[in-house]
Amino acid sequence: MTLFRQLLLGVSLLFFAVLAGVQAVYVRNARNYLQQQLESHSQDAATALGLSLATVMPGGDRALIELVVSPVFDRGYYQSIRVLSSKGEQLVDKELPPRPPDVPAWFASVVVLEAPTSESLVSSGWRQLGRVIVTSHPNFAYRQLWRTSVDTLWVLLIVYALALWSTWLFLKTVLRPLTQIREAAQAISERKFVTVAARPSAPELRDLVEAINSMSGKIRDIIAAEVSRAEALRHEAFHDPISGLDNRASFEHRLDEWLQAKSEIYSGVLFLLELNNFKSFNQTHGFRRGDDLIGHAGRALAESWKGRPAIRARLGGATFALAVENVDFEEAQHLAAAACAHLELTLSEQGYSPEVSFACGGCHFASMRPTLSALLAGADKGLIEAQNQGLNGWAMMRLGDDARDEKGSQYWKSTISRALEDNRIALYSQPVLPIGGGLPFQYEVVGRLIDEQGEAVAAGNFLPMAVRHNLVELLDRKVIGKLVGHLASQGGPAVQYAVNISARSMRNAAFVTWLSELLRSQPAVARRLVFETTEIGVVEDVETARRFAQAMRAEGAEFAVDNFGLHREAFRYLQTLMPNYIKPSRGFFADLPRRRENQFFISSVVKIAQPLEIRVIAQAIEDVSVLSILQSLGVQGYQGYAAGRPERLL
Repeated sequence: MTLFRQLLLGVSLLFFAVLAGVQAVYVRNARNYLQQQLESHSQDAATALGLSLATVMPGGDRALIELVVSPVFDRGYYQSIRVLSSKGEQLVDKELPPRPPDVPAWFASVVVLEAPTSESLVSSGWRQLGRVIVTSHPNFAYRQLWRTSVDTLWVLLIVYALALWSTWLFLKTVLRPLTQIREAAQAISERKFVTVAARPSAPELRDLVEAINSMSGKIRDIIAAEVSRAEALRHEAFHDPISGLDNRASFEHRLDEWLQAKSEIYSGVLFLLELNNFKSFNQTHGFRRGDDLIGHAGRALAESWKGRPAIRARLGGATFALAVENVDFEEAQHLAAAACAHLELTLSEQGYSPEVSFACGGCHFASMRPTLSALLAGADKGLIEAQNQGLNGWAMMRLGDDARDEKGSQYWKSTISRALEDNRIALYSQPVLPIGGGLPFQYEVVGRLIDEQGEAVAAGNFLPMAVRHNLVELLDRKVIGKLVGHLASQGGPAVQYAVNISARSMRNAAFVTWLSELLRSQPAVARRLVFETTEIGVVEDVETARRFAQAMRAEGAEFAVDNFGLHREAFRYLQTLMPNYIKPSRGFFADLPRRRENQFFISSVVKIAQPLEIRVIAQAIEDVSVLSILQSLGVQGYQGYAAGRPERLL
């Protein structure tokens, strides 16, 4: 029960006790007053009858005596009236039959009114003629007492209601700062470092508000400072200041993430663009003019294909690289023509033409993802061909035989569909170990297709085609359904299992509804699941990712981000999504002992994540010798061949 309700209940009980006491005292006093009135009433009647009968009793006429008594008795206020002679002979005896009071029986049993009896002597001169005995009837007093009690109760209830309303308003006003303090404390517990706007008049509450605001502000400032420092480091490490594009390190990091098994890319194109005779241009016009040329070229390439996600980088000198995902060969040709036309127009407007020219070579891949070296080699061949064609030209190369690729595409579409229908999907798990040593605290689960010969096919070989042919959602359903069923039947220790989920599935409302209902039916299993998605999938639609994370947490599961740190907005969405953990891109852990900039970046990620209670897990760790470095940087867990190879789970 909230403090507000407790105080309101306590005050209302106090008011109720006071008003009940007032009612009881009032009823008691009214009862005593009416009892006295009954006694006085009976005595007055006896005295009046005694005086009246003194004139008629000497004659001994009973009819006349009764005639004097009847008008008084017939009014109904008396229970009985008796007239006795001096010898004790009963001359008149009038009595009403007994009947209950005209009030509720419980009231008559609680508030008892006695029927008082009074008597008066009848005398003439010094001679005593007899006695008059009068007993009052209490029913009229009961009726009056009940009516008065009810009227008083209504008045007190109205007073009680007004008192409660006034108390409610008073407590609402006084405790409003406490409500804001509670909401702020709840937000802080959820790693949202807000401040309390209210400034209570009570010194105790004011000091508490200032303490909470100070703590929240300091944590928020620490996080903001670390975010700014990490972003500055990332900008310095991955940004080319002359062209305004990414540098070679960023290009290699991001393209490597493209080509790994977890990404949702089934085709793409890499362009290499080079300005001709740039060295002689520098010698003729100076390095400042050469930097201006690089800057204009970089801005022209950045403006190409506006609104389309792409990797745009300067590899060094006058060589640029552009990469676009999930495009066919014809669209890749259109992109090459558009980029070259825009760059040619920019160079002409800035006065560099015809002195400065360029060549652009592209390499398109489809179906299976190539290695980075093979893709670069293909683009380089295209660049050489474009240079041989003439000024400002472009040439496109196909990586492999497209006829074979298209045949392979249809083959894989059929193969994946049949595997899903026949339930030929195997689950493999790889442990995630704590840095300090110990048992796995998590297993990452991946699905592998089992071909018709019974051999497992790695995700990197079929996932691009599953994405291309819109089968990835069905694949996610199959993997998750099998894992949930396995965990529900096996039970065992409460170890977490992480499942990679595609961005397409995350953005599909029907899929999210299906997954929520599945988890709701297995709450014990849901608490053991974490759903990972890549940073690329997050930054494409942060709001959708936030809703998905919220839906998973509502069912008891968790949400995490894989391949973290490559996007310029990486640190900005952390407080929006509040993932259970993040896995920085594997490129940050490559050659970690000698890459001081990567160590500093990982350390900054940890410093930002710790106040938000977000764990940092290293991936692609193949050498246990780097564990000491990871521990010194504050990383909590690691994954890779150093932790264990994937093993068949189901």
